[in-house]
Amino acid sequence: MKFAFINDNQVKKIEDTEEEQAFSQAIYFQQIIQIDSLDPQPEVGWLWESGRLVANIPDATPRQIRQALILSGVSIDMITAALDSLPEPTRSLAKVEWEYSIAFKRNRPLVIQVGLMLGWTHNQLDDLWKLALSL
Repeated sequence: MKFAFINDNQVKKIEDTEEEQAFSQAIYFQQIIQIDSLDPQPEVGWLWESGRLVANIPDATPRQIRQALILSGVSIDMITAALDSLPEPTRSLAKVEWEYSIAFKRNRPLVIQVGLMLGWTHNQLDDLWKLALSL
């Protein structure tokens, strides 16, 4: 079985081992998570946030994320339509976040929600952020 070993809310190591062997190390780690069934597979450096493992991807600027969306075939109008389809008060809160954020955080609930609305996987969202950070 494959396990992630977490300290300071970050994956410190990943190891293939038996469950008993993994949990014998429990005194040294904040959390030990079996990750065999997770997709995508976590890597060393991922974060433990709100009871789940997420990729540790830096924030993107509004310019970077908007350019990356356009280069990925998603127009600003498509994002506006997705936000407009949300129920209130989520719609208004989402529009404020879209229009006034000074940084876009990959693991924000709004990002995940809009990504799902666009039919994107977690890997595709990660790739969007990586593209944005390269611009």
